[in-house]
Amino acid sequence: MINVLENFVSTQECDDLFDHYNKKIWDAADPFVKTGFGVSEKEIKEFYEKDTLLLQIVKRMGKEISDHYGEPMELKTLFHSVMVPGAVNPLHWDNYIENGQEDVSSLFYINEEYEGGELNFPDQDLLIKPKKGTFIFFRGEESLMHEVKVVKSGSRNAFVGFFWPTRVRLSVIG
Repeated sequence: MINVLENFVSTQECDDLFDHYNKKIWDAADPFVKTGFGVSEKEIKEFYEKDTLLLQIVKRMGKEISDHYGEPMELKTLFHSVMVPGAVNPLHWDNYIENGQEDVSSLFYINEEYEGGELNFPDQDLLIKPKKGTFIFFRGEESLMHEVKVVKSGSRNAFVGFFWPTRVRLSVIG
């Protein structure tokens, strides 16, 4: 199941995040993708110690995902993705299985001033052109192969995160 929640993040929150995080971006390995802020598994504790707007949104995301799947879920990794004209993310699935548990993929979009860049789930016949503030989450399993269509103009800004059950995190890293 692909969950799409429009207006999950307010316009003001999106604008504040856009202004703050676009000051700190750099080229990634792909010439059409920029990156900046990121949180790895090893940096999660430190991320949760700072009361930021982004943390408040991540906590809301975690609650929504936990409620949906019926068990406590928490952030595993997170990064700011900026796709510029020419950028594309080919057909793939996000999941890698650790201890038999699948991650939950999540994205929320902080702008909509771009053309192209739609999130496409071909097997589900679902093409999403997210509006600013849209939150999308789904299990990162093979049955939910997806791609990002080519960005034609503007820049597509999203935060991409992966959540995992608290019980799995406790069994893996304590």
